[in-house]
Amino acid sequence: MSGFQRDAAYGRIKKYVKEQTGMSVFSLYIAQVNQKCGANRKNYKNAIKTV
Repeated sequence: MSGFQRDAAYGRIKKYVKEQTGMSVFSLYIAQVNQKCGANRKNYKNAIKTV
């Protein structure tokens, strides 16, 4: 997944969380949840480097 695609997905997640809870989240938190759920295992190390 390219950086642009990841950022677009993370942006949508951040927007959804903000609308639902009023809280702001960091990309690192999203990456950590993805790792715990088994999603994006390949891109996890790259996500941390770019945060």
